[in-house]
Amino acid sequence: MGIGGVSILMYHQVGDFAPMKSHRSTYCHYKSFSRQMHLLKALKFRVVDMDAILDHAKGKRRLPK
Repeated sequence: MGIGGVSILMYHQVGDFAPMKSHRSTYCHYKSFSRQMHLLKALKFRVVDMDAILDHAKGKRRLPK
């Protein structure tokens, strides 16, 4: 089984962070994360968690269309 057609976004940390001078690219403020998820929904992307992706790759679950 493959997972063709699936794009994976990776977030190292999501939370309420003070402004940083370094490693900014690995942290995402929760407000930015929320805006990003709303944009994906508005663009008709289906957001699923990694467990769903792994189950799909193992043939245990179908992903939403």
